[in-house]
Amino acid sequence: MQVSFKVPNQQEEDSGLSVWLSDQEIFFERLRSRDPETFRILYKKYAAALFGMLLNKVGDQLIAEAILEKIFLEVWNSIPAYDETKLKIFTWLNQILNHQISRYYTNTKI
Repeated sequence: MQVSFKVPNQQEEDSGLSVWLSDQEIFFERLRSRDPETFRILYKKYAAALFGMLLNKVGDQLIAEAILEKIFLEVWNSIPAYDETKLKIFTWLNQILNHQISRYYTNTKI
C-alpha cells in the first residue's frame, strides 16, 4: 500500500490543481535535506545487507565495518545529488560500496 500526501503550492491552490507526493518521494526529499531520522531509517534498512556484501568481498569483519562507515559517510555527503529516477537506492549504495572497496585497497597497497 502506498500512502500519498497532498502538498499544494500557492499557484496550484489558485488554479485549483493539486500535487500528490508519494511516500517514497517524501522520503527521498527528506534524505536530500539531510534529515537525521530519515537517514537512520535508510541505515537500518540497508546496513545489514551492505555489511554482508562487504564481509563476503573483503573477508575481514574489521575492514568491512570500517568500509561500511565510509559508505554511509559518503552517502550523507552526496545524498543531495542522488536522483531516484536514475538509480534505485540499493544500486546507488552498491556502487558506493564498490568504490569504497576499491579506494580501501588502493590506499593500503605498499
